[in-house]
Amino acid sequence: FGKNDHPSLDVLGVQPPVIASSDVFDVELMPGQSQDALTKNEDGLSGKRVFQYIVTATKPGRAKTPEVTFAFFDPTRERYQSHRWPGVTLEVSGRAVGSAQDSDALIDDDIRPNVADRALRNVSPKAPLKSAWFWFLLALPFTALLGVEARIRVQRVLGKDPAKRRARGAYGAARKVLAAAEVAAKEGRLQDFYALLDKSLTGYLEGRVNMPVQGLTHDELRAACSEAGYDDALIQRVIDERDNCDFARFAPTSSADDSMRSAAQRVEALLKALDLVTPRRRV
Repeated sequence: FGKNDHPSLDVLGVQPPVIASSDVFDVELMPGQSQDALTKNEDGLSGKRVFQYIVTATKPGRAKTPEVTFAFFDPTRERYQSHRWPGVTLEVSGRAVGSAQDSDALIDDDIRPNVADRALRNVSPKAPLKSAWFWFLLALPFTALLGVEARIRVQRVLGKDPAKRRARGAYGAARKVLAAAEVAAKEGRLQDFYALLDKSLTGYLEGRVNMPVQGLTHDELRAACSEAGYDDALIQRVIDERDNCDFARFAPTSSADDSMRSAAQRVEALLKALDLVTPRRRV
């Protein structure tokens, strides 16, 4: 609107057109930079002014766009004139929206509440002091600390008395020697088998009672074991098995497999019987 190249026309004074109100269309002046084109020369100021609007339909149906009236001063006729544009009839589709875009316009739109149920309800927080997991997690660091402290104390006690540590591990050490004897039996190493059986018995007594078994006569061994607290029957079994080991190393090998199997079973049972007794350690 408003293009006039007459040099005496005050282009800058041209005002926007008047757009009639409508209950079907919303009309807003489009924001942005001006598109006016003005030229100044020896003849004066000339050019054009551009007014742009955004027209939005607010409800569906057949409707007529707003009427536009543009008033301006005509320097040729030296009077004000106006142009009127009556608008056009359009068919608007879609659904109705309010000019203010209020919440009622979004009832059927894609934007919906995240919570389907709008009802409010009271939520009672759980009391942590009544939860077993709370007390378990609370006690866990203290339990771990006590376990570490107990282990350190045990290690200190055993470190002060190596003999006591050997006594506690005497049965386990004897079982390892017995397992080595069984390997020797499978490989047919007769002499090694019986030597290891004898070592399992003597090693157990040396670790458990602090008794130097090697080199003792039968009477000396019987006296030392009796002083430690073993009964006569158990002591005699130890002496008999040691004698059997010495004899079997030089016996014929025709029935060696059965003999070794029986000897290993007897020594294993004897170790269990010895370990049931809590002997008095020799100093």
